[in-house]
Amino acid sequence: MTVSTDLVSFWEMNEASGNAPDEEGSNNLADNNTVGSDTGNTYATARDLERDNSEFFSISSNSDFDLSTTSYTWMFWLKPESFPGSMYILNKSLLGAQSSADYRLQTVGTGTTLSYYIGDGTNQEKIDVGTLATGEWSLSIFGYDSTSDEMFASFNGSSLQTVSPSFSRRNQNIQINFGALIPSFTSGFDGLMGPVALWHKSLSNSEIKWLYNLGKGRTYTEVVNYTPLDVEQNFYNVNRHLILGN
Repeated sequence: MTVSTDLVSFWEMNEASGNAPDEEGSNNLADNNTVGSDTGNTYATARDLERDNSEFFSISSNSDFDLSTTSYTWMFWLKPESFPGSMYILNKSLLGAQSSADYRLQTVGTGTTLSYYIGDGTNQEKIDVGTLATGEWSLSIFGYDSTSDEMFASFNGSSLQTVSPSFSRRNQNIQINFGALIPSFTSGFDGLMGPVALWHKSLSNSEIKWLYNLGKGRTYTEVVNYTPLDVEQNFYNVNRHLILGN
């Protein structure tokens, strides 16, 4: 298996404006309220979501986003511009309560902790993925392993942390939003986003470290051309960087 195995969608988010096309599948994201762009990290450009202008991306539910039984992994590169209040980065829910979300990535209040939630309508479970910082790029990877029945998360290439929920996952036939809580726009994300990706499998620690790539990330072309030897080379590069500092 390779990193490209079971890759469902990859949004480069390097467009100047407009919709965010899916390079791997057909899940193009709709631009709401004219999302612009600014200097990126993995690519020269990333999408710049302005909270004050209620900017976000969205897509109608389909089978690719029914993650109630399959293993899955989400990848988000983010660079916050401010922390004015709770911010929703990924949300599949009609309500604000975390227990209502099939899956959600958000901060709470004016805090900088980024948390991943799942719920069944009554219960909820979460993992605190990592701590965001204004003006700094970070990589959040999170998902669910159906074999071990565990949620998992990694921040900036760290080893996976896991949690075992005490309830079954569910699927609601509702819109998926990137950067907002809908139906009414509240708690939008204020900052840069991209690239973003979804797999129908759980990524390994070595694959995640390869994707992090010492903070530079990986392009879509690199992901689809990945080979297991790339992980070995990445392991060498990481250890060389830690020992020699270059």
